[in-house]
Amino acid sequence: MAAVCRRTFSRGGLSIDLVRRVLDQAGCYSLFILENDTSRAVAGTRCGVDDIISNVRPTDDLARDADFTDAVLSNEPCFIKRKPSGITYALLRDLNG
Repeated sequence: MAAVCRRTFSRGGLSIDLVRRVLDQAGCYSLFILENDTSRAVAGTRCGVDDIISNVRPTDDLARDADFTDAVLSNEPCFIKRKPSGITYALLRDLNG
């Protein structure tokens, strides 16, 4: 099996390290291609060029052609500010304007 992971990070990042380790432990050959365009990654999987895509959100459309694992990572973005900055906010909507 060949695995293709399309990612915007120049070195891949945590998700590629995770996928690579899992495939290595399973004895699978892996080739990682970094791709910014999700539609190209999906097309590659649909036509059989790529076996695995990482970091693509499940959609009903893609589910017709692909199986998904449960989420293996989660991310809860937040804003961090320097305390003496004078900027005040509690919620995202507080930053309007």
